[in-house]
Amino acid sequence: MARPVAHNLGWLGLLLCLVPATASAEDVEALRGKLFLKILTYDSAFPSASSTVRVGFVYPARASADAPVVATRAMLSMLASTTSIKGKPIQIVELPFTEATGLAAQAAANGVFVFYVSSACTQEEVGLVAEATVTGQIVAFSEDPRHVPLGLCCAVDVKAGRPEIQMNPEAIKRTGHKFDNALIALSKIIK
Repeated sequence: MARPVAHNLGWLGLLLCLVPATASAEDVEALRGKLFLKILTYDSAFPSASSTVRVGFVYPARASADAPVVATRAMLSMLASTTSIKGKPIQIVELPFTEATGLAAQAAANGVFVFYVSSACTQEEVGLVAEATVTGQIVAFSEDPRHVPLGLCCAVDVKAGRPEIQMNPEAIKRTGHKFDNALIALSKIIK
């Protein structure tokens, strides 16, 4: 008898199945962060030669002191100080931007492998970030599921106390990344 896909993903599948039905806002943010880091390990382009995984925290410069940006910054910093990915330490690189033209170059100069995009970004700003992901061949995650249909690769949402992974296969393909089919099967596909 075939096992459900969640069992084939080990820790990630277990986490998806065992989340409590009610969770605080802090728990939801921590869950999003942990799932984001775990999902990265299912990317075939994961940097095996790099000694550190650099995560670019992308947010509009105009919103650097806004509550969503401050909360996400704190969550990412906490994860970076307590977690590793495939035994590699995580470094958060802040990438406030005013236009996308320099975002891909900033990411390249800092060795950024992945963008974590703030919910403070407008639709237009998300479109600019999506352009930068293609230019820089950088996979982009968002904490806001409304960003995925706008060209970002993935988001983790929490509905009725359950995490929901949303993936945009077309956006992933444009960035040159590829995720494990078992992870795709667990995800809600967004186009």
